[in-house]
Amino acid sequence: RRDLVMHLAYERAPVLVSFAEGSGMIWASGTVFPFTNAGLNEESSARLILNMLASIPPPAVIGFDEGLHGIGEPPPSLSIWLRSTPAGLSILSTFVLTMIFLLLQGRRFGRPVPLEEERLRREPVEYIQAMANLLRRSGQREVTVRHYRNMLIRALSKRYAVDPGLGDDELVRVITARDSSVDGDALRSLLARLAGGRVSEQELVKISMDIDEWIRNVNV
Repeated sequence: RRDLVMHLAYERAPVLVSFAEGSGMIWASGTVFPFTNAGLNEESSARLILNMLASIPPPAVIGFDEGLHGIGEPPPSLSIWLRSTPAGLSILSTFVLTMIFLLLQGRRFGRPVPLEEERLRREPVEYIQAMANLLRRSGQREVTVRHYRNMLIRALSKRYAVDPGLGDDELVRVITARDSSVDGDALRSLLARLAGGRVSEQELVKISMDIDEWIRNVNV
């Protein structure tokens, strides 16, 4: 073409040329390096691209045609080897046939059947009942009362954000000041019962029921 403009050449062979086509301009390059990320890192390649873009008016549209580069061979990988070689296709076929065989011959999952030794294990409630019977036979009701007292004070201190180390009177005073719905006399009486000495089994049962009611109301 007589309107061909050669911008770059190597040993008198054109490398980068341009020519008018219709209302636009075509640039043909024999190298792709200046347009790659690695090429744009070099100052000379960046200046070349800027000079090419400088001749294009702002409203123009830029298109790239890279069909002449050809399609490069993909890098070798295991998946390509499996899909493109007879040995790989044989391995895939064997795997698929094995999975189909297992699917057809396998059994559906049902409800789990407990082992005989597992069915002989005791339920958690049996251990609780056994511990309760041991405590009842030992007669150490004072330990149980202290446990109930600590459990009640811990629930009250958590609910009303008070120091669990306070005395009974101070603890009741702080709680009633923060919650007017709390019966201070009843709470003081309960704490006094928990601070007493030996208690009967009937009194222990009554104390446990009262504490359970208090804790349930506190956690509401």
